Amino acid sequence: MTRRQIHLLILVSAFTFLATFTHAHASSNGAVNLLLGKKSLDSRESQPCLALDLLWGQRGWPVLFNLYVSGAWDEYETPIYTTNTEANYEAGLGLAKIWNLGSLHPHASAGTGYMWRRIHSDEGETSERRRLNSSDVGLWVGTGTFWRSRWGLDLGVAVRFSGLATSGYSLGGTHVGITLGWGWPG
Repeated sequence: MTRRQIHLLILVSAFTFLATFTHAHASSNGAVNLLLGKKSLDSRESQPCLALDLLWGQRGWPVLFNLYVSGAWDEYETPIYTTNTEANYEAGLGLAKIWNLGSLHPHASAGTGYMWRRIHSDEGETSERRRLNSSDVGLWVGTGTFWRSRWGLDLGVAVRFSGLATSGYSLGGTHVGITLGWGWPG
């Protein structure tokens, strides 16, 4: 298992534990959803993306807390024939509103997030490897809709725009994908 896979497994385990814990409270409302899709970056083409969203609050609250983590990875060759391996990560906290239209649940969310990018550049056999790291804090907004079965299974689509109003070069991007998860109450 690679280091990246281990980190992702730890995050998924933590969210699963938190979801199980919050579900034990009959007065809570929420969802744990996995977003599978693409992240389009300002600087390049899109990258495969995986994100995990946790929405939680008490029944009757007008909004829910929204916590997410995401990662996008790619390998590409630059115009000067160096191979770059790029990893983009985000973690964010915000508020979300979910509307209940029967089994269909449109939602909107916004908050602040921490974004960081790591690039490993391999300039060939004669040169050494370089590692570039950058990070920033910015705003994000998201929307989407999901269908919830009577057993609590969520299936839908979502989009998130991150890296808005950053202090420098935006490390965020546009996440688009399908969502699969579990919500309560079912």
